[in-house]
Amino acid sequence: MSKRDIERENSTRRAIAELVGLLKTGPAKVKPAALQYVLDYSVAEDTRSLFKEAQMMRTIVECLGKEDELERLALSVLVNFSQDAWACSEMLAGNALHTAIRVATSPISANREHAALLLCNLTQGDAAPRLLLQGQGAAVTSLMKPLAEESSPPSIDPLALTLMNIVRESGIATLLY
Repeated sequence: MSKRDIERENSTRRAIAELVGLLKTGPAKVKPAALQYVLDYSVAEDTRSLFKEAQMMRTIVECLGKEDELERLALSVLVNFSQDAWACSEMLAGNALHTAIRVATSPISANREHAALLLCNLTQGDAAPRLLLQGQGAAVTSLMKPLAEESSPPSIDPLALTLMNIVRESGIATLLY
């Protein structure tokens, strides 16, 4: 790696640290712009890896449940980052799973489809299905309710895939219990 490449990477890491600061403590009106910047970087794996040390997934998860546009941007970022195991671990630690279920199953949420896509990605690993099946399985039951609705939302396919991922991990008997 050349000196110029190292300087560019260090500059990018400083900018990422500033973004994390803005998302944590910045005024509400700058958060969408900061998330848009992160979204632009979250598309490619090589740029996503620059965020690994920033530990910002929890901060982005905290944007869920806010105004629709901020939540949509946060979900888009999380969907992109959910392709990387390190980011999924951070998201699960930051309660992304249950927050995404709440958004995906809310009949009034404008971001149901984005949340369902995030759930689908998170449940491809082993940890998320195990977390969902802890306790009485209420989280899994809440995922099944939209599938039974007469007028199924557009998020139906990702929710069905999410349930398939859970079954793959734990077996159908667990879901029927």
